[in-house]
Amino acid sequence: MRNRLRIVITGATLLAAAIATTAASASAQSTFRETGSVTIGTSLVWVRVTNAGLVQLFVGRGFHDAFARAHDVDATALQRWVDSVRALVPVRSSDSAADDSQMRASVLSSDVTMMRRVGGPFSGLRLLVSGEDPIAMPEPTARDFLVVLDSAARVAKEMSAPAAAPSTPAVTVAVVAAPVVPAPVVPAPVVPAPVVPAPVAVAPVAVPEPAPEPAPELVLPPPSAPVVLLASRVEIMPLPLPDVPAPVAPPAVVAPAPDTVVTPHADVPADKLIRTPLGPFTIPGVLLADRDKETQYCYTQLGLKYNPDLKGEITVKLSLGVDGAVEEAVVTKRSWQGISAGEVEACVRALAHDWSFPAGDPSSAVGSKLLTFSFTP
Repeated sequence: MRNRLRIVITGATLLAAAIATTAASASAQSTFRETGSVTIGTSLVWVRVTNAGLVQLFVGRGFHDAFARAHDVDATALQRWVDSVRALVPVRSSDSAADDSQMRASVLSSDVTMMRRVGGPFSGLRLLVSGEDPIAMPEPTARDFLVVLDSAARVAKEMSAPAAAPSTPAVTVAVVAAPVVPAPVVPAPVVPAPVVPAPVAVAPVAVPEPAPEPAPELVLPPPSAPVVLLASRVEIMPLPLPDVPAPVAPPAVVAPAPDTVVTPHADVPADKLIRTPLGPFTIPGVLLADRDKETQYCYTQLGLKYNPDLKGEITVKLSLGVDGAVEEAVVTKRSWQGISAGEVEACVRALAHDWSFPAGDPSSAVGSKLLTFSFTP
C-alpha cells in the first residue's frame, strides 16, 4: 500500500511540474502586431511591433513577402526622431544652404537610416535599409508614413510594459488507499488432553473488514494556449452608383435685351500656398478675407485630420510695422501639443504675415498685438 501511495504522489508532482513548464514557455513567446503600411511605386513598406519594445520595418516588391527581412528599430529612439522632425519649419529663402538646414537625418539602427526634409528641391522622406534600394517618399506619402511610425512606437511601448506574473495552477493530489486484504483464518490444531480424551475445539477469530474511505478527485485545470493578436487592415471600396439619366427640360425662350448691362464680378483672391512641418498646404482664396475662417480652416483640415479629438487655445503675438502690416508672428502661449497641433500653429503663423491693421489702432501697443484663437471639434 505504501508503494502505491508513493507512485500516485510522484505522478501528480511530475504532472504539476509539466503544466508549470508549459505555462512558462507559452508566456515567453513573442507577440507581433502589424500597425500599417505605405506603397511607393513598386515597393511596399509595412511596419510591425513586438512586445520586446522593437519596431520592425519590412520592404517588399508590391506585396507582403513572407521571406522579407525584418529591420529592427528601438521604439524609444524612433519616437524621439519623429518628435524631432516637428521642429523643421520651411524657410522663405532660395539659398541652398538654408534649404539644407531643413533636413533631419538619423541612423536609427545598424541597418536603418531615415532623412526628413521640408522645403527646397526635395520635400519628403528618404528611407535607406541595408540590402534594399533607397526609397524616396513624396510629401503626401511621407506624412502618412510618419503617422504610421508614431503609432507603431507608442504601441510597442505599451506591449513591452511588464505584465503581472501568472499564478501557479493549483494541483489537488488524490490519495488512493490500497484495499486491505484480510489474513486467512487458520484453525488451531486439536490437542487431546491426557486426562480428558475429548478434543477441545477452538473457534476462529474473524477480523472485521475496514470500510473504504472515499477517494478525493484529482483536479488539474488544462493549460491555456497563448493568444497572438494580429491587426488586419481591410480596405472597403465604395460601390458604384447606378447611372440615372437626368430629366431634360425644354429649352426656354429668352428674348434678347438690347440694353443689357453685365455687372463685372468682384475679383476673388488667389489661393495661398503655405508650408507646414509636414509639407505644403493650400488655403482657398475665398477664405482669405476673414481671419477666423482662415484659422478654423487650418484647424479642421490639418489638426483634425491627424487627431480627431484635438482641441485647445493659442495666443499669437504679432509685430507690426509703421503701416500696420504684420512683420513677425510668434505663438507665446498654447494649451495643446503634438504633431497635429504643430501643423495648425505653423499654418496660422504663415497666414498672419498677410494680415494688416490700421496704423492708429488703439488696441496695438508699442507696435505689437496679441490675438487668441480657440479651437474645438
